[in-house]
Amino acid sequence: MTNDKTLEQRIHTLYAVTVPSELDRRVSVILMSAPSSRHVVRRPRALAALVIAAVLVAAAAGPALTMFENWSRPFDNLWAAATPVDVSVTADGYEITAYRAY
Repeated sequence: MTNDKTLEQRIHTLYAVTVPSELDRRVSVILMSAPSSRHVVRRPRALAALVIAAVLVAAAAGPALTMFENWSRPFDNLWAAATPVDVSVTADGYEITAYRAY
């Protein structure tokens, strides 16, 4: 069975419907009367989302900031929190030593 119509023509004839002119006019009136900008509705939601994100970031940063409590010597706390490993490796004539690891 062959069909002489193109795919576009077959889809057009398959889904071709008639729209009553009154319905078409009512839809046009509704679309024209609808507000064109919806940013007024989205702005409070975006502001609330930003506030929530800022609170979450601040809460997550709290434990990280405790590692830097002593700002005069900021790496002392990190050095104390590390695990001593004292591993040395020689590569290409250079000796590399890892004293501590996190």
